[in-house]
Amino acid sequence: MTWDGSKYVKLLIWRRQGRGDSWLIALRTTADYYGWTKQFEVWTPKVIRTEGRYDLVMDPGRRGEMFCESGRRHRVCRSTSRAGNPAGMTNQFKVSEASTLFDLAEIAHFTQGDWHWMSDPSGQRVSRAKWAEVYETGTHSRNGGLVSV
Repeated sequence: MTWDGSKYVKLLIWRRQGRGDSWLIALRTTADYYGWTKQFEVWTPKVIRTEGRYDLVMDPGRRGEMFCESGRRHRVCRSTSRAGNPAGMTNQFKVSEASTLFDLAEIAHFTQGDWHWMSDPSGQRVSRAKWAEVYETGTHSRNGGLVSV
């Protein structure tokens, strides 16, 4: 979801009844560069019920810019170096607390362009090839099955 003047975008990875949404927040330019805005739809609040022509939603409210929202911070890097965060080559994004390791593997799978590593939930820098392996061998049910990269 974007608000006027926002340079951030919030994208829906998946939504399931009874659980929090899995989403990604990034600078719009970062999301566009990596192709996330083409792959994932813009997040909107859940529709609770419909009355006539109106959809009633559970809106979490606005606390200012999206970068203030909670979530786990991750990095994706276009440099082969895993030391530090190479300037101009490293981008940050957030995923929701409901996001799983497989969700990160899915984000990595659909990440376009020339990149070499992306952080996992523990902060380790995982190679593009390893993320591809996790995506191909992981569970698509989103109910677990992956313990670590």
